Amino acid sequence: MKNEKNIKKSKLSTAIIALSIILLLTYFFWDKAVFVIDRHLPSFGDEEKSNEYYERIASKLSNKTIAIKRGNLQIKRILEGYNYSYFNDMQISPTMWARGGNTVSIKSFSNANEDYRLIKEKNKPGNILGEYEIGISILNWFGGNSNKAIKILEDLNYLKNEKLEITRQLNLAAMYIGLSRFEEAEELVLKTLKENDSYNYFKRDLLSYIYFFRGEYDRFEEINSYKYKTLEYKDNKITGVKHNDDEKDIPSWNEIESLSPYLKILEELKYIIGDMKLDKEYYENKEKTNNSMTGYVKYNDKPLRGMVVYLKKSKDNGMSTGGFLSEEIYGITDENGRYEIKNIPNQDYNIGLYGSWNQIQGKQLKLIRKNISFDGNTSKRENIELYDCIKLKELKYIDDNKIKITWENPAGDGFEYGIIFGEIRDNNSGLEIADFSYINSIKTMENSIEIDLNKLKKISIGNVYSWGEGFVEPYQVIEPLYHKGQYAVEINAYPINEDYKFIGSDNYGVYGNKLYDSLFVEGNQWNKGDKLLLQKKYPEAIRWFENKLKEDPEDIHSMKILSTVCSHGYRGKGGGGGLTGQDIKKGIKYTEMLMGKIGETEHILNTLADLYKRDGQYEKAIEYYLKSVQNTDVAYEYRQIGDIYMKMNKWHEALKYYSLYFDNSSYENYSDILLLSILMDDKENVLKYSKLLENEDYYIDYKKSFEKYINMSRDEYIELYKLINQEKIEEARSLIKDDESDFGDFYRGLLLLAKKHAYYEGKEKEEEMYYNFYQAQGNKTLKLLMKYFGQKEIVSSFGDVHYAPRNKDK
Repeated sequence: MKNEKNIKKSKLSTAIIALSIILLLTYFFWDKAVFVIDRHLPSFGDEEKSNEYYERIASKLSNKTIAIKRGNLQIKRILEGYNYSYFNDMQISPTMWARGGNTVSIKSFSNANEDYRLIKEKNKPGNILGEYEIGISILNWFGGNSNKAIKILEDLNYLKNEKLEITRQLNLAAMYIGLSRFEEAEELVLKTLKENDSYNYFKRDLLSYIYFFRGEYDRFEEINSYKYKTLEYKDNKITGVKHNDDEKDIPSWNEIESLSPYLKILEELKYIIGDMKLDKEYYENKEKTNNSMTGYVKYNDKPLRGMVVYLKKSKDNGMSTGGFLSEEIYGITDENGRYEIKNIPNQDYNIGLYGSWNQIQGKQLKLIRKNISFDGNTSKRENIELYDCIKLKELKYIDDNKIKITWENPAGDGFEYGIIFGEIRDNNSGLEIADFSYINSIKTMENSIEIDLNKLKKISIGNVYSWGEGFVEPYQVIEPLYHKGQYAVEINAYPINEDYKFIGSDNYGVYGNKLYDSLFVEGNQWNKGDKLLLQKKYPEAIRWFENKLKEDPEDIHSMKILSTVCSHGYRGKGGGGGLTGQDIKKGIKYTEMLMGKIGETEHILNTLADLYKRDGQYEKAIEYYLKSVQNTDVAYEYRQIGDIYMKMNKWHEALKYYSLYFDNSSYENYSDILLLSILMDDKENVLKYSKLLENEDYYIDYKKSFEKYINMSRDEYIELYKLINQEKIEEARSLIKDDESDFGDFYRGLLLLAKKHAYYEGKEKEEEMYYNFYQAQGNKTLKLLMKYFGQKEIVSSFGDVHYAPRNKDK
C-alpha cells in the first residue's frame, strides 16, 4: 500500500515538473512555437487557421523580429503561384473587356496594411524590415493602391543590403512605368546600370519597354542588341557587347530566383519584349495606306500618357491573348494624351483601349459604339474619355422598410439608372462576393431614388445566368433580399445616346477593387430547403419545396424557387450545352402560380412565353411575348415571335415580326430575315437588309454576294416561290427534293435551315445534310451565301478549313 502511494506521489511530482518546464518554455519561446505551427499549417491545407495564427503574431508580437518574418512569409504566400505581373494589363472595347493577371483583394491588402503600421511603428530599420516593406509595397500595387505602393518604396532609404536595394529600385521602376512615368523609371534604372550585373537582365527589359512606349525605336533596337551582362551607362550613353541574333541571352530560372523572390513578377517582360521585336518588324514591312486616325485619351479632362488605342476588326470580338501587340493596328498616347494610327487597311473596326490596370481600374470609360469604317484616303478623329466611377452620396433607411439612395455621376447627364442588390457572402477563400440579378433592377432617370423594400422583395425572383459543368450557384436561384444579411448595392448607368458605350459605368468602375457599398436588410433565416440548395442538393431541395407548398399553398418563396429551378435547370451539361434538371410542365405550373401572387412582371411573362414555346404551345407563347412587349417596349420579343411563326409555317407573320425586330434593334445578325426573304423571293427585303451587313462579315464581303444573287436568273423557281408565299412549305420541299442543280441544292439547304434551326435544336443530322448540300454547290456566289447562312444558323466556323459536321464525330 505504501509503495502504491509512493508511486502516485512520484507520478504527480513528474507531472508537476513537466508542466513547469512546458510553462517556462512557453513563456520564453511562445512566439517561436506559434511561428513554427503557423508556418506549417498551409502544408496541411489549413490556410484559415494559419491566418489566425498570423494575426496573433502581428497584433501581440509586433515589436519582435518574428512578426516581420511572419509578415514576409504571408506576403510571399499571397504572391506565390498566382499570375501577378506589372505588365499584364487591361483590354477594353465596346464588345468585351478583360484584364490579365491577378489582383490582391481589398481585404488582404487592407489587413496587411494595418499589420504593417503596427510592425513598422515598433521595429528598428534593418534588412528584414526592408524586405517586408518591399513586399507590402507590392501588395498595395496589386491591390490598386498605387500611390501608397510607390511612397513606401520611395521612402525606403535605409537599406544596406545591395540585393534588397536593387530589388527596391527595379520594383519602383516597374511601378513608375505602370503609371507612364517613363522618365523617372529610366533615370532610376540607368544610374545602377553596370557591367557584370545579373540584374541587367531586368534593367534591359525595363528600358526596352520605356523606349518602345515613347516611340524611340532606334534606342529600343540598340539596347536589345547588347548582351545584358555587358551593359553599362557612362558619359550619358548606354554601351555593351553585341550578341548574335541566334544567341540565347537570358539567365536560367534558378539564377532569376536567386536574385530575389520579389523580382519574379518582372519575368513576364521577356515575352512582351519579344513580341515588341516582332511587332516592329511587322510595321516596317506593312503595306502603306492613306487611312489614318488621331485623337486624345483623357481622364477627367486631363491627358493620359502611355495608353494604347487599338483598332480591332468589327467582327472579331474575342480577347487577344497577346495583348495590344496582337491587334496590329494601334497608336500610343504621348504626354499630351494624343495618339496617331497610320496605314490603316480598308476595313470596319471597333475602337479599343489597352493600358495599365492601375491607371484604369475603378473608372468608367466612354467609347464610340458604332463601327469605324476606312475605305481609302480616310482620316478619322476619335477621343476616349475616362471618368471616376459613380459616387454613392447617400444610402440610408428613411423608415423601417424604405431606403433612400443618392449618387453622383462624374460622366454627367444623359443616363438611365438601374439599381440592383446582391447578398454579400464569403466565397470560401476569405474573399467577399455578391451575386447580382439584373432582372430585378429598379429603373430611374434621376440621381436619387426611394425604394420600398417590401414591394421589391415581393417581385424579386432568382435568375440563372451562368454555369459551368457543375451545379448552378444557389445564390442565383434564391431571390434577392429574401435572406437576412448584408447586401451590396450596384448602381448601373445606361447612356441614352446609343452612339456611345460606357464600360464600368457603376459605383465600382471597371475591374475596381473596393469594398461594396452595402446596407443590412432584415429578412428570413435559411429554412431546410434553402440549406439543401446551399449544399447544391437540388433534387432533395425541389422535393422539400414541393412538400412545403402542399402544406402552405401561399408560400411565395417556395413558388419562386420551384419556378426558377424547374424553368431553367440546375446543372450544366458542359461545353456550353445548357442545363439539365429542367421540367417544363412544372415550370409552367409554378410560374403561373407565382404570377397570380406577384403579377405580370417582365421576367414572369418572358419565362412563361419561353416555357410555352418549348412545350409546343405556340399560341400561348405568342400571347405572353406580346404582353411583355406592351409592358416593356423592348423589341427582343418580336424575334422570338418570328421564330415561333416559322415553326408554325406562318411565314408572312414571321416576316412581319422579324421586320419589327430588326427595324427596332441594333442587333446586326440579319440572317433570319435574309433567309426568309430569299425563300419568299422578296427582293426588296434582301437588298434592304444585306446593305446593313458589315463590309466584311467573318472576313468575307457577303454584301456583294447578295447583290449578285438578286441579279441571277431564277425564272424556273417561280412555282417554288408561289408555294412558299401560300405557306405550303411541305409542298415546296417536295417540289425540289430531287433537284440536284446548284439552285436546287441552295434552296433545299435553306429550307432545311428554315425548320428553325438545326443548330439550336441539336439536330446534328440536319447539320450534316446542309453541309452535304454546301459541298455539292458548284456556283461560287450561291456557295458563299450558303456559307454565310451556315455561319449564322449553325456554327461560326461553318465552311472553314478545320470545320466538320458534329454528327461525323459520333
